[in-house]
Formats: sequence, C-alpha cells, structure tokens
Amino acid sequence: MAVIAYVTFIYAGLRKHPGTFLKNSFFPPGVPWPIYIIVTPIEFFSIFILRPITLTLRLLMNMVVGHLLLVLLFSATNFFFLGFENAFGYAFGAGTLAFGIAFSLFEVLVAVLQAYVFTLLTTVYLQLALAEEH
Repeated sequence: MAVIAYVTFIYAGLRKHPGTFLKNSFFPPGVPWPIYIIVTPIEFFSIFILRPITLTLRLLMNMVVGHLLLVLLFSATNFFFLGFENAFGYAFGAGTLAFGIAFSLFEVLVAVLQAYVFTLLTTVYLQLALAEEH
C-alpha cells in the first residue's frame, strides 16, 4: 500500500507539473542558491527515501507488534490451561485469555487508527505534489 501511495504521489506530481515537479522538489523556490548545497540532499532524502519508508514501517510495525502480543497471550493461555491442570493454571489461563480478548479489541482500534493516519498522510503527500508552488 505504501508503494502504491508513493508511486501515485510521484505520478500525480509529474502529471500536474511535468516540467517543474522534480526541479522544485530538489530545489525549492525562494531559497538562496548557496543554501541549495544543504537543502537539496535533505529534500531528496525526506521526499524520495523517508516518505515511503515511514509509510511502510508505520503499517508493518503496528501489525507485527499487535500480532506478536496476541500470539504471546494466547500461547500463554494454552500453556496455563494445558500445562498446569490445577487452580493456579486455570486462574492464570483465564487472566491471559481475558487480556488476549481485550488486546484483540485494542488491535481493531489500532487498525482503524492506522488506516486513518495512512490515508491522511497519503492525501497530504498528494496535496503537496499537486500544490501550485510546484
């Protein structure tokens, strides 16, 4: 999804401003020419490297961490229920099961929030590509 958003961002910018999109991305207008030595690598890094990486990592890390947490909790539930067939095991198993269910609901909330943030960032990036200063 991040690759699609990134390619769409580049495509929209090149289509709307075919002659000036890349030039204005690397060399923002209004900057004194000696400062371009500092600004151009920063702009290249932030627009063409950092944006797709941050979009990708935001989605990937939230999915991985949430799934690992759920695997840990439900594996602990299985361990306590089947490993200790006494009151201690059933009590801890019930606790990890309850936390697993609670974190499953929390995962749904995180997924909705991440979808919203991803959509918002993608629209902001597209708006920046279509802005008239390019």
